Amino acid sequence: MTRFGFALAVCAGLMLLLASPAARAGDPVAGKKLFVANCAACHGIEGTAVLVYAPSFARGETLDKHDAALIVSVRDGIYRMPPLGGYLTESQIADAIAYARTLRKSGNAAGR
Repeated sequence: MTRFGFALAVCAGLMLLLASPAARAGDPVAGKKLFVANCAACHGIEGTAVLVYAPSFARGETLDKHDAALIVSVRDGIYRMPPLGGYLTESQIADAIAYARTLRKSGNAAGR
């Protein structure tokens, strides 16, 4: 996919998210099980990336983005990460993101 195509897909996804009712805040307790089952193989159980190209959540990489942008990335896939939208609902994705944010080591501020 070209950069333009990717940018277009992200914009379209964001428009759909913004047009839908406001997403609820993710639940990190519910998100832990989802993260371990769907994310930890690449991002690591403790958020320290297992694969070279996977962001390390322990350092807070990519987690400073707005929830809606992260949900689109997980739902539709990004770079080498496969889309999980066929397996997880947006609510479940929000839960997994909330849990991933708890893996940040102190000193790495959370931003949205």
